[in-house]
Amino acid sequence: PRNYAAAFGTDGTLASWDPNANNTVNTIAVSGSTVYLGGKFTYIGGDLRAYAAAFGTNGNLDQNWKPNLSGDVNALAVSGSTVYLGGEFGAVGGGATPRNFAAAFGTDGTLDTNWNPNLDNIVYALAVLGQTVYLGGDFTTVDGSATPRGRAAAFGTDGTLDQSWNPNLNGKVRALAVSDSTLYLGGDFTTAGGNTRNYAAAAGANGALTSWNPNLSNPVNALAVLGQTVYLGGDFTTVGGGATPRKRAAAFGTDGTLDQNWDPNLDNRVSALGVSGSTVFLGGDFTTVGGGATSRKRAAAFGTDGNLDQSWNPNLNRNVEALAIADSTVYLGGNFTSVGGGATSRNYAAAFGINGNLNLTWDPNANNTVSAIAVLGSTVYLGGAFSTVNGAITRFNAAAFGTDGTLASWNPDPDSYVYALAVSGSTVYLGGIFTTVGGGATIRNRAAAVGTDGILDQSWNPNLNDKVRALAVSGSTVYLGGSFTTVGAAPRNYAAAVGTDGTLLPQWPSAYVPPAPPAAPTGLVATPGNGSASIAFTAGADNGAAITNYEYSTNNGSSWTAFSPSQTTSPVTISGLSNGTTYQVKLRAINSAGTGAESSEVNVTPADPTPTPTPTPTPTPT
Repeated sequence: PRNYAAAFGTDGTLASWDPNANNTVNTIAVSGSTVYLGGKFTYIGGDLRAYAAAFGTNGNLDQNWKPNLSGDVNALAVSGSTVYLGGEFGAVGGGATPRNFAAAFGTDGTLDTNWNPNLDNIVYALAVLGQTVYLGGDFTTVDGSATPRGRAAAFGTDGTLDQSWNPNLNGKVRALAVSDSTLYLGGDFTTAGGNTRNYAAAAGANGALTSWNPNLSNPVNALAVLGQTVYLGGDFTTVGGGATPRKRAAAFGTDGTLDQNWDPNLDNRVSALGVSGSTVFLGGDFTTVGGGATSRKRAAAFGTDGNLDQSWNPNLNRNVEALAIADSTVYLGGNFTSVGGGATSRNYAAAFGINGNLNLTWDPNANNTVSAIAVLGSTVYLGGAFSTVNGAITRFNAAAFGTDGTLASWNPDPDSYVYALAVSGSTVYLGGIFTTVGGGATIRNRAAAVGTDGILDQSWNPNLNDKVRALAVSGSTVYLGGSFTTVGAAPRNYAAAVGTDGTLLPQWPSAYVPPAPPAAPTGLVATPGNGSASIAFTAGADNGAAITNYEYSTNNGSSWTAFSPSQTTSPVTISGLSNGTTYQVKLRAINSAGTGAESSEVNVTPADPTPTPTPTPTPTPT
């Protein structure tokens, strides 16, 4: 027996190491030949130890290291000769010294009197990078309520608060969708990049938060983009800060405008979305659409015009968690065991044509939940909580089937659940709560990349500290969303971007930078015309908003006139000028943020190109 803690050799052999705790161990950290444990226990190794203890790798209890905390320890991190603890305690040293939710002890057992974040609520995660300790949890203030920090903060190892580090999102990311150079996020968060964003946000590829803000009443579970429209599904019932009812599904333009016509009006959660042509497919826990007017059990389809597809009705007995569309087939995964109102068995995965007909040959027959589906070519990849497919063939948490229903040899064999899948080129990206792949052979914490040939990508290893719920690939960038707060020891709160080469990219999304008026045009060259002038130029930067027109001045900036109709490219033509008059011309651009900086002047003198006729002399009489 091993109570709450055990050790195994890399060959799988049980070691003699046996702390024998009397309650749950929540966290373990190893430094050299010492193993630190934190949790709910109060007795371990045959001795009293309140919520934290240290053992040698030889199994001996460290008699000197005794923090003696007042409540549970949820997280541990070791750096040098210091052990950092986070959890639900309010004091250390048997109640002698206050330490609210975080503390630091030397490896010799001495309390670090300088390090005291003094938080107002629970710490769930800790990480140390260089001279900085990162904390994540449910707290909203640090330094004894003196400073706001929404669920994440950073302190130097000297105890000083890092004033510049104030993370982007304050809650988990559940859904991601990419369109052009913009990434859309949905989840449980209410701020992003330091700005209010209730459950949905968008960021450019450069990480900058955009102005797109649906402002929903509850979390988003699924996203899909079709053209200039973003479809959202989740638990929300209003959008626009409560101004407009939208029950569990809504559509917004990429410009942030609500689609007034698209309103499925479902009675319960939407967990999955997919778009194909002019149809949006939804899966979830709902049983009616149209405000209760029509039965649709766990799956439905609506046109982009908002009309219900009357012919598409899978009629499942339990909820849908995943949805993917390829060619003319919609693949569904979830917790269901029958389709067609109970008429046909389909365990956890099924395929329907977009015409509503069940695909009779495609039947993976998994033994537990399918949470993620991705399609690449003629192969359908599944992720979830299953351990067998085809009724009896072992496939732990991930499998692949041909579109003809044939089981493929692809077998990543992760040790726990897969929640998200994305495919790009010849690579399949997996996210979830697993910590190894290849049947335990290789460590991959919560994310991994496996070739379509089944070979693990050795270079791609984000190494996250908590679950991945969403994945999206755009070009050479893989976007991840979930409950994590670190990626490979670097802080990344709930969202991160990793190159397909495995390189962690800069923090994303960053703070929203509103558009600014355009920069000044440069390099003006004037060509005179008859009562007009043509001005060639190089446009200045648009500073985040497209240039919609230019203004010109013919008197060195004393007065300005906008071109009508609008002119947005070089060259521009100024008419209505007087020949023989010299004008001092300047230009400036206009965008949605305002009128930009003016250019340097250029002089031009319009002229009539027709030569003045020479009078014919009158002959002198002879």
